[in-house]
Amino acid sequence: MTELRVEPARTVRHDEPIWLGRAGAKNSGAYLSADEMLWRLHYLVRLHHATLALPGGGGEDDARFHHAGRMEALALAASIDSCDDAVDLELLIRDVLRPFQFGDADGIHLQGPTTYLRVSPARLLILALHELVTNAIKFGALGGAGGRHALHLEWRHHPQGVDLTWRETGVAILRPIEQVRAGLGCAFLQRNLPALSGGDVHFDLLPGGVRCVIEVPIASWRADLS
Repeated sequence: MTELRVEPARTVRHDEPIWLGRAGAKNSGAYLSADEMLWRLHYLVRLHHATLALPGGGGEDDARFHHAGRMEALALAASIDSCDDAVDLELLIRDVLRPFQFGDADGIHLQGPTTYLRVSPARLLILALHELVTNAIKFGALGGAGGRHALHLEWRHHPQGVDLTWRETGVAILRPIEQVRAGLGCAFLQRNLPALSGGDVHFDLLPGGVRCVIEVPIASWRADLS
């Protein structure tokens, strides 16, 4: 298991749940800081792209493209003030969708109640949404081919937190899911995101496109702000 040092007196695994807290106990109330979350996201991206430099690691042009996009997403995450404790979820989504008229482009539908996130989960969600956007541009509803493609982004509150659902429709899936190359995006959404957030993530490749449901635990959001 790969280990990394976050601060002098504490060593953590890169897949250790963030929401266990500094003492490693549930409900300790001492979550990793927003800056530590950002550091860990940088670590995951650097680690992945370092492996691409090895023999058989992948195409250099494609690797550079994805690396540049992920670094841009991390720059957006870093632009959130780490002292802020009220990141508007809808504005965050629209910022990630800024190449598509901030989510107002035809075929994109956003719906959900006013929701404010803490900075750490907001930074984590930016990279998750970036991976979904990149996949949708290359293979799915944001690729620009066909007028029946649509992207639905909906979120709702429930007793355990917030569920954010990304759902694409009208996309012709040409390959079964087991044949899809498992790169950082897939690994991040299916393994790292649940481990880092402490919430469940359900990722499915359906006949009409990708469906991904991300659970944001209640400790991560602020329903009391308006």
